Amino acid sequence: MTRASRPDLAHGRAHTSSNGLNSSKSSVLSDSTNNHLNPSRENIVHYAGEAGPFLITCVDVEEEFNWNAPFSRHGYTTVSLRSIGVAKRIFDKFHIRPIYFVDYPVAKNDPSVAILSDILNAGEGEIGAQLHPWVNPPFDEDLTVRNSYPGNLPPWLEGAKLRLLTEIIQERFGIRPTVYKAGRYGVGENTKGMLAENGYRIDMSVRSHCDLSDDDGPDFRRITPSPYWFQHDQHRILELPLTCGYFGRLGRWGLKLQRTIDHPAARRFHVLGILSYLGLLNRATITPEGIPLREAKAVTKALHARGLKVFILAFHSPSLEPGNTPYVRNHLDLARLVEWLEEFLYFFSTDMAGQFVTPQEFLDLVSRDECA
Repeated sequence: MTRASRPDLAHGRAHTSSNGLNSSKSSVLSDSTNNHLNPSRENIVHYAGEAGPFLITCVDVEEEFNWNAPFSRHGYTTVSLRSIGVAKRIFDKFHIRPIYFVDYPVAKNDPSVAILSDILNAGEGEIGAQLHPWVNPPFDEDLTVRNSYPGNLPPWLEGAKLRLLTEIIQERFGIRPTVYKAGRYGVGENTKGMLAENGYRIDMSVRSHCDLSDDDGPDFRRITPSPYWFQHDQHRILELPLTCGYFGRLGRWGLKLQRTIDHPAARRFHVLGILSYLGLLNRATITPEGIPLREAKAVTKALHARGLKVFILAFHSPSLEPGNTPYVRNHLDLARLVEWLEEFLYFFSTDMAGQFVTPQEFLDLVSRDECA
């Protein structure tokens, strides 16, 4: 996931007439409309089936490090996965099969591989790949904030890192990953080619309604949380953006107001915070890390009312032990995170009458819908 970017600041680019799921029946996308970072209206997926809404649960399984320190290739640990049972008990209660996004240090760690292999062998989850370039060989780049976004690397280096990550996951788990997430949501213009070359079918690197350009990262402000297709040569890939959206009395116009509320002057005077306090407009993503439960529920209801059928919940595995992330500093914070997870999943299964799926299961649903 991200290193130190705040999820409450917009986990959002091509506006469509609907936030729902409806895919073009064509299996080949026009070269002029298949840009990964600028999807066209024609490539938005509109799922026409009666089932849903759907929730995909993502756990970013990564090393523990100091989020406030400069990037380093050393000084990290890989032990927090031993506490996955804290969350897994809740997942099992709701029959949820999360996708576990594994990065290179975790894939090299024997105890972590053993824990995840047990989950995979029991059919209780799936494995995806997450690229943290500063700890993923080959190490041919300078350690800078800009280079912490994989998509900013030279194409040959981004490709080499992804290839090694894919191979080590296949070697260690016996499964070649087909779902990818760029570390820090650092997808770039060349990423789609790397994904195609390595056989990926689904990307989850886009953080909708979010601008990371102040940190030399991508600008996703005008990407909505709606899934969409993009293509490299003849290889078509499904993008599942991290869910983020607007709610409140002005929520429906949030995308049009976004440029105004994200202006530096508006940020300086906390315009969005004032609008939120007045109940007019707020923006939230679905994560127990830094987002109040009431806001996660509110944005889910608002986006579903506007047609969105698939939602993404995400958090970091190091948050399952106190002291590893800014979101869980002590045991009280951990208890709150666990309570948040259980209450949101109960809300989604009851109030929303939702279903829990994996990324691959959702891709299968969309593909069957196209053939209908």
